Amino acid sequence: MGIATMAQRPGQHGDLHQSTELTLTAMGNEQFVVYLDGDIVNQHPQRQVVVRGLKRGEHDVYVVLDRPQRKITMMVYDARLDRDECQVMYDRKSGRVELRVSERYGRNDHSGHRPPTMMPQPVPMQPQTEHYTHCSDQEVDQMVAMLHAESFDSTREKLAMNFVKEHHLLANQIVRLCREFTFESGKKNFMKSAYPYCVDPENYAIVTTALTYSSDKEEILDFISRR
Repeated sequence: MGIATMAQRPGQHGDLHQSTELTLTAMGNEQFVVYLDGDIVNQHPQRQVVVRGLKRGEHDVYVVLDRPQRKITMMVYDARLDRDECQVMYDRKSGRVELRVSERYGRNDHSGHRPPTMMPQPVPMQPQTEHYTHCSDQEVDQMVAMLHAESFDSTREKLAMNFVKEHHLLANQIVRLCREFTFESGKKNFMKSAYPYCVDPENYAIVTTALTYSSDKEEILDFISRR
């Protein structure tokens, strides 16, 4: 089935008796890269990826298809079992990617596991930072401190938007600003307003890691897919 990659999650695996394992396997000749909770798991596209040492609970899983066609999809994976399998399925007719958690180890439709959200959109595997000079992390640190000192999301949004418009921010830097908002509504408004100013919009799906609820994440993913 291809090369298997083992990824230990720093700060998450802890006691092996309390950790879980997720294997993602392509059902065809597709190759893909996996992002887990905003972090890349395998740098090079593969047909099978094994993630070991997962803490039990919910995790955001993003799969970026590299071959035959670059697509991205995500799901909220609830790690409850010792081992689990996920099929990565690409439908050439519809051009959609689907993630299906296997029932091999006893998972079923009543487990509370949310179905994957489809978002067909071209996504380069790596941000092409050589084509632009993005904002420094030190500058973002200063803005994060300013936002943290404010009491209201309305003021935070004005400050953050002025900063975004005047600087070239990466998607993962915009995430840091999003996390300073108190309410989910404030985060979503800022995410939508900041999107046109992001220098690597192909990676913008990562901003959803700043949101708590799956419905809010799906709203932002739908917003991105229409752009």
